[in-house]
Amino acid sequence: MKKLRPWLISIPLVLSLPAGAQVELKHFWNFEDPDLGLDVAGEINGTLSDPTNVNAEPGHSASSTAAFFPIPTGGDADRIPLAGYTLFQPEDTAFSISYWIKMPNDGTTDPRGIFDFSSNGDIGVQSLFIGTTGELAFRIDFATDGFALVKIADNLEDDKWHFVVATYDPASGLEVHLDGFGSDGSSPNTGEVSFNSDSYLGSFNFTGASANKGLGGNLDDFAIYSGKLEETQIASLFEKTVSPLDFLPIDPESTLAITSVVPSLERNVITWPSVAGTTYSIWQSPDLENWFELDDAIDGTNDPVSYTHEFLEMPERIFYRISIN
Repeated sequence: MKKLRPWLISIPLVLSLPAGAQVELKHFWNFEDPDLGLDVAGEINGTLSDPTNVNAEPGHSASSTAAFFPIPTGGDADRIPLAGYTLFQPEDTAFSISYWIKMPNDGTTDPRGIFDFSSNGDIGVQSLFIGTTGELAFRIDFATDGFALVKIADNLEDDKWHFVVATYDPASGLEVHLDGFGSDGSSPNTGEVSFNSDSYLGSFNFTGASANKGLGGNLDDFAIYSGKLEETQIASLFEKTVSPLDFLPIDPESTLAITSVVPSLERNVITWPSVAGTTYSIWQSPDLENWFELDDAIDGTNDPVSYTHEFLEMPERIFYRISIN
């Protein structure tokens, strides 16, 4: 497999990937794929329940789609089950979860399930809407004993998009951030955390009385990370200057680290170390998902080599990566 090193630039500054190398994207459902359950970062490709009414709707940004989970009138709650693979297991390490959510202002008073990786709604981690007040709750039941629980009193049933980040650190406990500005709730309780492979997006307590515990709203860009997201990273995710995909792991032993990207209004000059007798390709992407090859015949010299990327108009942001042919 070719070694790759993405490089993000954002005008007018040249930036590396977001600070906090300990944070790594493990799973990411952006609901852009037609089957909605594709795990862009990992292997937990959820299969929609059958029959299902889960469908795609406009997402939190103009270029994205979200999954809509209706409240069922009876029977099983529509959801995306994540059974069949093993989710990332934090155990005694830190982790983070981020997502965008939009709930209708419909006066519904039933609890709403966002994510349940306890398998039965009793033990494990649940992120819930408590519909009687529209408040957001996040709970972790530890593998040994005890739990951490945060409830945010804001009524989020306002038909608007909100950004939620929950971080857990075994040294300090659980924190929940709403719309990017500081911690809105915390619990100091700590313990070992396990994620059950029999888990669900869009419902909770599925093995119990699930009929009225579907989300009944929109969910977008649901991400699970190892490590604790920092305040600056949370703010950047909320402001959409970075994406969860920016936290994909990079091979630390890669010899293809880009040493500089010098931007201007009409071109970028990308430089990286090279080896004589080796041929390199350079790629660019607007989103870390779709890559386009710029040149596949750049010869190494045992000295740094440069490539000039010409364009008519400087994009808002762009990623580069180098591969060995």
